[in-house]
Amino acid sequence: MARLTKIQLEEKLKETENELEKYQKWLLESEMKYDEILEEKQLQFEKLPRYIEMTKQIEIMENTLKSYEDVIETMKKTKVNLRNKIQKLMEENKSLEERIKNINTINDTIVHNSRNAGRKPKSKEKIQEQLQQIKNLLNDGKKEKEICTFMNISRATYYRLKKLIDFDN
Repeated sequence: MARLTKIQLEEKLKETENELEKYQKWLLESEMKYDEILEEKQLQFEKLPRYIEMTKQIEIMENTLKSYEDVIETMKKTKVNLRNKIQKLMEENKSLEERIKNINTINDTIVHNSRNAGRKPKSKEKIQEQLQQIKNLLNDGKKEKEICTFMNISRATYYRLKKLIDFDN
């Protein structure tokens, strides 16, 4: 191998640097063209009807998701409010039950109808007399209206007494 002089080496270095510069320029231009092509392809892709439809669907889904999240948050708050209301009602119910117990104990100590007001019950003898009288009138062939008028009783009383007669038989 022949030895190169310093000048020859410097010239070779300059040539190599020039070639390197050319390749760097070419590389930069290639990268710029590549970026332009990518941008152009991206724009073309974004203009496709299917892409536009998909982006709209994604937007709709995001909005739906947001509304569901809002509904869930509202339901959580409602749940907490309802639990608080239930707790208050349970406490109120307990206090009312205690008040009712207190009232019942007070009522148990008070004698109902202490003045003996109201209708007095009929004696068994009086009821037996009425039953016998109805039996006799029915045997005589009297009708319900005649019996009620004769005995001065209401239809309800007639039927109640008649039921007792039927029950005895």
